[in-house]
Amino acid sequence: MSHITFNNLELNHKSISVRAEYQDSVDLWFEFDRDVNVSSTQVALAMATLAGVEYDSITFDFEVDNTAVESIRAATGASIEAVPSEQPRPITSSTGNLLSFSGGFDSLCAWRLMPEETHLVSMDFGGWFAREADFFKQFDTLIIRTNARSEPSHRTSLARNHWTFMAIGAILSAGYFNSRFHSFGQILGESLSRTPKRVPTPTVLAELGYVDAGYARGLTEVGTASVILQSDPWHVHNSLKSLSGPADRKIFRKIALSTLVGTKLGISVDIPASDPSKSPNIRMGDDYASSLAALYCISQGAENAISELFEYIPSSARDLASECSMDFMGKVNWDAYASFPRELREGLWENLYKFGFEPYSERDWEEIRQVRAYLAEAHKIAHEKR
Repeated sequence: MSHITFNNLELNHKSISVRAEYQDSVDLWFEFDRDVNVSSTQVALAMATLAGVEYDSITFDFEVDNTAVESIRAATGASIEAVPSEQPRPITSSTGNLLSFSGGFDSLCAWRLMPEETHLVSMDFGGWFAREADFFKQFDTLIIRTNARSEPSHRTSLARNHWTFMAIGAILSAGYFNSRFHSFGQILGESLSRTPKRVPTPTVLAELGYVDAGYARGLTEVGTASVILQSDPWHVHNSLKSLSGPADRKIFRKIALSTLVGTKLGISVDIPASDPSKSPNIRMGDDYASSLAALYCISQGAENAISELFEYIPSSARDLASECSMDFMGKVNWDAYASFPRELREGLWENLYKFGFEPYSERDWEEIRQVRAYLAEAHKIAHEKR
């Protein structure tokens, strides 16, 4: 039976330290760039994201609100032991927006679609992720430094247990900003491969009083590039450099799309130099986002902009791209906003319109069905050949 214990909690306005004892023993720390009041319950909710669903039981040797214990149990599927307590929710407001901000294209795009008074919180994970912090430090964002992604090592950190670790900044700053609505920089990406569903607020965030508001959820990478090229062309170079390592295919894909979108919009921007040969070649269908981007580039007569990421471009990809306009890549999927808060929709629609987005047409939906079917088959073939 797997078990993890969080103990030795030390908490003040500037920092948090807590020990995680499991197969390893790790002393985790979090440091704020300003005074922030955090409750022990917020710390427990943050640690729950690091535990993920990997453990049968979790122990907190500090006070955790009784209702939060139930939320952590629901989020992790584990039995929970904690010092019982009653602590007030840190969010009392019915308004306000908070964005978990990395400075990458997707979160920068989400920010530009959000209300002007939106607050930002950023996680400085140090080490391999220092490039992100170097960029987002230029913005008015609450920065939380931590070793949570580097201990015991980058490959074995607890942050690898569940994607909700990305919400730690929002969890720990909930009382500081007292904002009702929280956003990640999530975009369509691989979710384009399936029919959009209502997206629930992660349990650990809902427990604090947050409501999920995914502002960029209806856009592809072409859409996010279109927003940033129009809103922040001066940030394109550094944002691209901040989002991935020098051999990560993501940066080559986004450079290719940004160059293509910039040409279509008539916007000249400084794009970082890139060498796609540094990224291991993939097969069509291996990586959904890259394969989708390749189809778009081919359809726009720019196959050479992305072909070096692949072992080869199959003739079937060229055949599909010649039949499809791929216009949907630069439009907005309204269905992806099915769970978007009603009271925020008018502002979102106005900003999407400002950046020139149109909803999918019947032709777009037909092309999406064709692309979905093609990439599903390409993925199957790619993995059969391994």
